[in-house]
Amino acid sequence: LGLYDTSGVPLHTWQSNVSEQAVTDLDTIILNTRDQVAHGGLQRFATPGLLSVVYQLHSSPYLAVVAVPDDALRERIRTRTINDTLLGGSVMVLFAALGVHSLNQRRLQRKHEEQLTATTSRYSKLADYFPNGAILLFDKALSCTLAEGRGLADMGLSARQLQGARPIDALPHHAAVALEDRLRKAVEG
Repeated sequence: LGLYDTSGVPLHTWQSNVSEQAVTDLDTIILNTRDQVAHGGLQRFATPGLLSVVYQLHSSPYLAVVAVPDDALRERIRTRTINDTLLGGSVMVLFAALGVHSLNQRRLQRKHEEQLTATTSRYSKLADYFPNGAILLFDKALSCTLAEGRGLADMGLSARQLQGARPIDALPHHAAVALEDRLRKAVEG
């Protein structure tokens, strides 16, 4: 990094690990380009082993020069490219994994829905062949998920009244207490 006047005289330079050849190349670039940037602007120059940018703010008597050794620049670009590629690849793998997980979840949900439909159908058919009785299914929360059979009407109940309800909410108290106790024991194993 350097600050030069427009005649090419260095006013101040900051150097770090720059070869003598690079300094000579930079001085040559400045002397050859000061007329090209004399009216303000930015110029890029490349010499073997050195990439330089010379900038002059319009009407300023100074040239700002940034020179980077080519090998250091290439290494930074290579490292950044590798890091960006790895990050991009990781993001792509993450999205692919999320997509696969989502597809598996949908497939499992459809499978469970098909199994539930098949099970409900079987119990409905069983209830049709159970003339004076009823089939009631309960979930772990003890809510009725299926109520079928001609015996429901004999007890003064309907499937609509029972579905989604707990026994204590839909059945006579004496029957509900006994049924809930048995259901709870069945759920607990």
